[in-house]
Amino acid sequence: MLLVLMAQGLQIDVDGGRARVRVDLPDEDAYEEVYETDTYVLYRARTGMTRLVIPSPEGASVRIYRAGSHRLVLSSHLPLTRAMKPGKYRINVSYDDYSWSGVLEIKRGMDNVLYIKYMEQKDGEKTEEREEYGDYTVVRRPYGRTYLRIKEPRGCSCEVLDEDGHRVHKATTPTGKYLKAGFYIVRLRCGRGEWEGKVEVKDGMENTLYVKHLNKEEDREPMDPEAFERLIEALEDASFSDEKMAIVKEAASKNYFTSKQVLAILEEFDFENDRLKAAKLLYPRVVDPENFFVVYEAFDYASSKEELRRWVERYDRTKRNR
Repeated sequence: MLLVLMAQGLQIDVDGGRARVRVDLPDEDAYEEVYETDTYVLYRARTGMTRLVIPSPEGASVRIYRAGSHRLVLSSHLPLTRAMKPGKYRINVSYDDYSWSGVLEIKRGMDNVLYIKYMEQKDGEKTEEREEYGDYTVVRRPYGRTYLRIKEPRGCSCEVLDEDGHRVHKATTPTGKYLKAGFYIVRLRCGRGEWEGKVEVKDGMENTLYVKHLNKEEDREPMDPEAFERLIEALEDASFSDEKMAIVKEAASKNYFTSKQVLAILEEFDFENDRLKAAKLLYPRVVDPENFFVVYEAFDYASSKEELRRWVERYDRTKRNR
């Protein structure tokens, strides 16, 4: 029985635990050397350059090591075209719960083109982390480096900002960026639809963001009074700042707020620094930014007000310039 996963470019043989990569192999006459096994085909063409080319499966992660050692030479995503030194390499390709591994010789002065035909289902305990929210999902897997990947929806303009409002990445989806661990604001725009959210990028993991649906301006309705009252009650019942912040993060992932509602949320935090973090988290979800000045009433120190004001100015400036 075959289950076709079009988004992944794989056909899954459920009974055998194998994934067949959907790929059209090139004409062998165009290559000087062809080496085929049960799971892959390696084509070589003399070009004067020494390169490794792996066209598919698109979006899969690839890690390349020197054969016989644990020294990492390259970590990237497919499709890949990369100049390499001649020699033998161990290549690991991974896509969701499937992987391929093999040792290949990269020959001098040739394009060494690898087509993977089958990937095997991974063994061992599941190490995936998954966070499901109303309009997006984040999937995390051990990766060795810290990477944010924005996969769906495709063809959207994308911006990634750090917590200080500085842009760290701009591209079209699907896209990705090596980052430091922390929280980042991700903005997507496709036509009249847009999405914005704050995503945690965890250290040493591939953090993959899937946005389920984009919002339109008319969809930005603030949280209704009854639901907001329950949110405030939950914050009052929480004993520690970390608990309160987790509640706010979850609420902000699914709802929008008025500036007065943000002020009420901040007043549930005991410490100034926590109020500042929560204000930065909630500002992108405010439906009336022209009234955000009321939020500054939550702060006792002029330095906190000034830091928030500068952050909002940077955030608005990058939003206008996208």
